[in-house]
Amino acid sequence: PSYYEPWGYTPTECTVMGVPSVTSNLTGFANFMTRRVPNPESSGIYVCDRRYQNYDKTIQEVTNILWRFCQLNRRQRINLRNKTERLSQKLDWRVLGPAYSKAYRKCYERCFDEPVDEEFIPIIDFDDNINNNNNNNKDYL
Repeated sequence: PSYYEPWGYTPTECTVMGVPSVTSNLTGFANFMTRRVPNPESSGIYVCDRRYQNYDKTIQEVTNILWRFCQLNRRQRINLRNKTERLSQKLDWRVLGPAYSKAYRKCYERCFDEPVDEEFIPIIDFDDNINNNNNNNKDYL
């Protein structure tokens, strides 16, 4: 896993596709998931410790994660795949989109010490884009 990623799109894409993944506790993705999933590993999100242990211990931890995964039988891997894919609801743009807009507003207001001019923030109806394949906002998605 990367040493640090503000978010981590690779494990996000894996989750949406039902592919278990290994990430580190220095990613926004891991922090997001560990706050919302009681036991991420049981749902295919393996979070290794890059924050509080040295590099050699992290390598050993990742090796152990991969070894345990390789020991799963076919039925267990299918079950894990299904659990992983079910987490994709937490990563839907209807959930993440408003959070991105909120983060943008906070950053803007801290940098420029003034409120955001709402005229310049695109209003995106995520439900409309997803359900009706509306491409009017494709530049913003």
